[in-house]
Amino acid sequence: MRPWQSRDFTYVDDVVQANLLCLEKQLRKGEVLNIAAGRPVTINELAGVIIRKLGKSRMKPKHTASRAGDIRYSYADITKARTNLGYSPQFTIESGIAWSLIGSPNGMMC
Repeated sequence: MRPWQSRDFTYVDDVVQANLLCLEKQLRKGEVLNIAAGRPVTINELAGVIIRKLGKSRMKPKHTASRAGDIRYSYADITKARTNLGYSPQFTIESGIAWSLIGSPNGMMC
């Protein structure tokens, strides 16, 4: 992936929150909602967060050539999920990475 490519990374607990909200709401059958963080993050930003959380300041990301068919930019519009479900992502890229690396405050891995 190239350093400028972006994705809308979503922490699993936010997806769980959205699923629970779907169970509470009366949505039309087959209703489609985007569940995401609602913020694009570049591959460079992601690498920087991981490097900082690991405390490996000397580590540098290695970028390779894009592959055929790679998506350059991915960013979900979560307006419909906010409106219809009351969905609001709780995890930033920083907090999601931290929880993934060290687990929850009670020592359980997420």
